[in-house]
This record gives sequence, structure tokens and C-alpha cells, in this order.
Amino acid sequence: MFRKPLGHTRETRLGGKDKKKLIAEILGQYPEASTSSLLGTGPVSELSLESKTTIYIVEGNIPVLFKLHGSTLLYPTVFGLNRTQGLTTVRYINRVESQEPFDAGVVCAVRVDDNGPYVAIGRSVLSSTQLNAAESAPMGVVGKAVEVIHSVGDQIFQMGPKGRLMPPPAEGQPPVENNLGGEEAETTSPEAPSECQQTPEIVMTESEPMSLAQYDELVRYAVIEVLANADKTSLPIQAAVLYSDAQKSCANLRKRPELISRLEELGPELKDESQIRVDIKRTSWRKVGKLLKELEKEGILKMKDRRGDVIITSISQGKEELQTHAITAKTAKSAPRTKPATSVEALKSSIESDLRVRVISMYKPHQVWKPVLEASMGRVLGKHDFLDAKQCRFYFQKYIKGLESSHEEVVGASGNRSSICVDNLIASALSKGGKKIQPDTMLSKAEIGKAFESKGLELYTAIIPSEGDELSSADVIDLLKYGPAPRITIRVTDKVSGNKTLTLIGGVDKYHLKLSEFAKALAKHNASSAAVRDDPVLGPNTVMVQGNVAQSVMQFLVEAVGVPRDRVEIIDRTRPNRRKH
Repeated sequence: MFRKPLGHTRETRLGGKDKKKLIAEILGQYPEASTSSLLGTGPVSELSLESKTTIYIVEGNIPVLFKLHGSTLLYPTVFGLNRTQGLTTVRYINRVESQEPFDAGVVCAVRVDDNGPYVAIGRSVLSSTQLNAAESAPMGVVGKAVEVIHSVGDQIFQMGPKGRLMPPPAEGQPPVENNLGGEEAETTSPEAPSECQQTPEIVMTESEPMSLAQYDELVRYAVIEVLANADKTSLPIQAAVLYSDAQKSCANLRKRPELISRLEELGPELKDESQIRVDIKRTSWRKVGKLLKELEKEGILKMKDRRGDVIITSISQGKEELQTHAITAKTAKSAPRTKPATSVEALKSSIESDLRVRVISMYKPHQVWKPVLEASMGRVLGKHDFLDAKQCRFYFQKYIKGLESSHEEVVGASGNRSSICVDNLIASALSKGGKKIQPDTMLSKAEIGKAFESKGLELYTAIIPSEGDELSSADVIDLLKYGPAPRITIRVTDKVSGNKTLTLIGGVDKYHLKLSEFAKALAKHNASSAAVRDDPVLGPNTVMVQGNVAQSVMQFLVEAVGVPRDRVEIIDRTRPNRRKH
């Protein structure tokens, strides 16, 4: 029946609840079968064909069961037959092995010799009474005794591992050939016209080095590991933030031999580490929310859907699977590796270089404090002379230490090292715009330093590309503008667009980024959709992202793009008190 290409359409991993239903269905039809031997302990997938036939696949990409279109009966494959007993009513070799009476149409298995592996599954054409009568007749059984549905060598068999059937035959038994010999070869049914005649859909192409099952395993592995190592104080966690952390862990996952081995069991050999990447859109779930719902059914976590924003509220870290991943992660962390590679650097590598910027901050001393720094430096500061924060702090502290040395007798007599005796320059600077200070007054060094930090410096900033040719000091000075870097506002709206919230980002264009490319990168980072539009509150060139992903967007802006953290604000309109962050 399955001699023609299958033409399968999709493969879906069964959740915990669906797997339990399948087990109940198996035991309902085959009460003597061992479901643990048949299905194993790994994931079970459901493959739907264009002909409406359903095939159930277990760990190792082994098909063990199938269900024909319009039928509620589960048939074992030749792999399933050889994994456990009790999956058939009748067993044929050259005659019926079973002594129990049976009707026509019961499920029966075929093998070519005693104790050999099963090589076919089908339906009995005759009842036990009819078969006994035929075998007693002088001519024996004439015609077909078994209608073979699936056998060694057909398309379902080709889906499984190459070589022997699973498990292999007992020691000393010869390997099974991919055809039916002797009497059983004559029982093969003609090809069913109802089977799809189209060529099968390619699951893995040259441009896609990993199969669906491999992506499912990798993404689930990455998400489980993030959950296993999540701090309870960080709850609740947004789904987008969780997925972002899973993506960033990819560089670490590439060093896990047990994961690489597991992935290669499920699909083609991974020749390049760069092929291993966490991408929810290439899995059977397609969306992070669907994967989390499956994990919730398995009791691993609890979650809530607030206006389209999926939030994880609790994690059952006592689960064995989570504990295993926590141990694995601790072992991996003990190995020598560069810490930034799994956090900031990994996030930076996920976007194009023209989306990364560098914000340079430079300072000029205020006119009243300028004489203090000039005296410390021993030279006059010109119009285009700028200092960085480290230089400003160094020269100021140098001047203060000079005052301490010149008034050592006064300081020693008072015994108070936290205060100094100010001179004319410091007294003049402190007197501008405030209480007049007389020279030789004892003042706290902390008070003087605070006045210098708050009023003594004028900030200038320049935004330059993170990559590219190194700019000269003169070029940087030409780009400096008075004041801090532009502010970016992240605004989470009330319910709009159906039942979903939106995250709006305004001010990105002031960092000279290509908005369309930025929106694409942000959509990939949050596994969501994004676009550029005009907003009545934030103005034109506002980037819109589906869902409440404000924290994830802030992380992306700060760690990947390079925006200073203090220049990003969050306004969440979905919260009762409308808090600002």
C-alpha cells in the first residue's frame, strides 16, 4: 500500500496530554502491549500525510504506528512489531501460530521463519474457521490469506533507520531482507490507488541544514535550560525575554556533546556549528506561546496570557528534566569560556553591524570651574579642547590633593581629613549662583566634589557607527553636540489591534539607524511582527512591535545597539498606576 511517495504535509510533536491519549488508545486495542517499550521515553511526533494517513514517530526518527484515513484502528509498523509483543491478534509464518479463534479482518503480523523478525503487517482475509478448513483441504490455502498493508521495503519502512529492524534480531539470526520470501511474498496486496502519487515534500533542503525534528529538539532544549536556571526573583518572565535568553545561549549549546549527538540522531549530521541556531519559526510550534502551552500541560511551568502578552508566572524546578538541565548548565559554566560571548557579544552578533552605534561622551568645564582644571593641568583650555570623564575626575582630584598638601598644618591640627581649606579658585567657583564662600574656609571634600560633578561640567555627545574606519579626534569633535544622547521612549499601549497590546519605540531615528532594518532585527529578536509607522504620541518614524515586550526591547537597545541605559525610558500604559521605568 505504501509503495508510492508519501507526500506528507506536517509533523507535530505530541504534548503530554496527547501522548497520554495515544497510550490509552494503544492499550484499548492491544492490552498486552508494552507502551514503554513501544514509545520509549523520548518525544513522540505525529506525521500527517496528504492521503490523511497518520504516522506516529518516536525517538530516533522511528515510525512505530500508523492509522489509515477514516479508520480508528492503530496498526503497528514493522519497527513497532519488533519493539514489543502484543500488537497483533494473529501471527503468520507458513501457517497460523495462534490457536485462539479469530474473525476475518483482524490485525495480523507476518514473519518468514520461527523467531525471526516481523516483516509485514496486514489484515486477515479469512477467519480461523475458514483458514482451518482451507488448510485441511487437499489443495491447501488457495489465494490470499493476508491483505498486507505495510511491509519491509515500502515508504514507511524507508523513513526508519537503515539496516536491521529495531531492535535487532537475536544473536545468530541473519539480517532481514527488504522483501517477503516464500509463501508470504504472494500475499502482498496491489498498490492502493487512494495513496498520494505526488513526490514527497522535502523536509530538509540544502539551504536548511536541520530537519523539523532537530529544530524542535534544539529549541525545546534551549528553553528548558533557561527555565531550569531562572532565578525565582525574576518571575514573572515575559515569553519574549525567555526566548531571547534561549537564543543567546546558542553559543553555549554548541559545546554540548550530548545535545549534538541527540540532534544527529534526529536528522542529518551537523558539519558546521553555525547550523545550530535557535529559531522558533522553524519548529512545529512556530510560536513561543504554543511551546510554552505544551510545557504547561507537562507541569513544567504556569503561564498567563494578558492581552496577547504571554507571561510565565511560576516554574516547577523540582521536575527531573529541569534539574538535569540545571546540572548540565553548571558543568558547562565550570569550563573555561569568555563570559561576554554568551550574553552581550552573542546578542550583538545577531544583528547587522550598521545597526550598532557608539555613543561618545566628552566634557568641557563650566566657565567658573575652568580655572581650577587649567591650574591642575598647567595649561589653558581652548575652544575645541574636550576632556573625557576620567580626565575630568583625575585633574579635579589632583587639584584637591594639592590643596591638602599646601595646608597640611591646618589639616593635621584639626585631625579632620574629610575637609580641606579652600583657596580663591575653589571659593570663587562655589560662590557662583549660591552662598558666598570665603577663601581659607574649611569645607567637606564630598560637598566640593558634589558641586563639581553637578555644576562644573558641560556634557557633549557624539553618535558614531560601531563598525568601520576609526575616526580621528578632530572628526569626533566635529560630531559632538551639546547635551546628552537623544532619549528613546518605549511605550506599551492599552488594548488595541484586537486583543493584543503593542510596544511602540520612538526616537530610534535620532541614532541614525535604518528604521526598516531595525524593525526586522527587533521582530527576529522578539519572535514577533514589527513595522514602522506614525504615532500620535511618539510622532513619526515610530517602530511598532506586537505584544508587551518592553523589557526585551530595552535589552536589545542597550546590549545590541549600544544606546546608553539611562537614555531609554519605558511608559507602560497597561498598568493601573502608569509607572515609568
